[in-house]
Amino acid sequence: MDDAASAAHEDLYELFEIDSDSDADEIRTTLRATRKRWRQQTGSPDLERRRRAETWMDRIGRAEEVLLDPGARAEYDEALAAQSRAGASTPHSPRSASGASTNWGGRAEQYLGAEDPRNALRAAKRGTEVDPDDTTSWLMYTRAAEALEQYDDADFASAELLHRVPNVANLQYRADLLDRMGRPVDAEKFFRQAVQRDSGSAYLRARAAWAVLDQGRIDEAIAEAWSVVESFPDDEFPPRVLRVACARLREQKQPAEALSVAERLLDHEPDVDATLLEAVISVEALAEHGQSTVALSHSKRLFARYPDSEYTLTTMRFVTQKVFEAGGTDVAVEQAWALRDRFPADDFPPKLLWAACERFRGQNRPQQALQIGQRLLRARPGVDENMRQTV
Repeated sequence: MDDAASAAHEDLYELFEIDSDSDADEIRTTLRATRKRWRQQTGSPDLERRRRAETWMDRIGRAEEVLLDPGARAEYDEALAAQSRAGASTPHSPRSASGASTNWGGRAEQYLGAEDPRNALRAAKRGTEVDPDDTTSWLMYTRAAEALEQYDDADFASAELLHRVPNVANLQYRADLLDRMGRPVDAEKFFRQAVQRDSGSAYLRARAAWAVLDQGRIDEAIAEAWSVVESFPDDEFPPRVLRVACARLREQKQPAEALSVAERLLDHEPDVDATLLEAVISVEALAEHGQSTVALSHSKRLFARYPDSEYTLTTMRFVTQKVFEAGGTDVAVEQAWALRDRFPADDFPPKLLWAACERFRGQNRPQQALQIGQRLLRARPGVDENMRQTV
């Protein structure tokens, strides 16, 4: 009886839009469809969405226990009827002007789960009109408005929600919303307030640093992100901020600074491909900005550290080509031979070496050209181009 009485505080028939006289098969079909819809969101990276999905999974489990057990359902119906006679209503299901009790926040949540934000917004607005302190309705109001890209409404609703429940979750939610709206200054303010209440959250501290980054204060954001990494060395989110900072530095034509951040981050997380990718892209950017010799030095170091990575091999080819194009023929030739010895089936080294032969001949250095041609011919005697270069 206790479970039924507890469940009666939330009208399960109304919550799941089930007729009170539906049979067990109809109820089971509805609950299965609802579970399928919400289960997909239990793994969402969005914390608030994940919590909402978990709440709905709990509700579905409770509904199955109550409505699919004949005895429990009879007790529940009796408790619900008694609640109705007593004129009771749930905290988030106030009576409307007509006297009917409606859980507008729950209904808005259902609409949103069914990917119907327009009706979700109508239901949520109705819920806030009937009960201005219905926090579920304010939350659904915010989410539905954002889904419809009605950002002024979303901004208003999130502010009202935070005013009523100024906890960490709502501070973070408002900060996230402002960030998505392209208001990093305001987002930083609310992330900072959330950090004041939960200083042990690496995520919140890193998001504050990201908001600083979005304001163009790159050096400040990098310093703050490193502080978070040092405090929470095993958390995966703060390094994401630093990887984004690498990209911003390259956009500002500061590839050397981007490479410095990426290489330091590789020391922290050597096995993360995303960080290695930032490093090699920064090396390539360095070469593109006319620093091909410096880029080659970094490229060699990365290649020695990750000899089996396609990232480092591709970068080595790219930088070697840039060195050659910049006039460093002898250096490029030396590196091409190193690649040829390491990867004998790779087409890149021979092509660069053939181009070097032609350049040497144009510079009246036929002896150097002949040496390359002869060495290529010994390595690959059946290749016509090697024969042609030698001749």
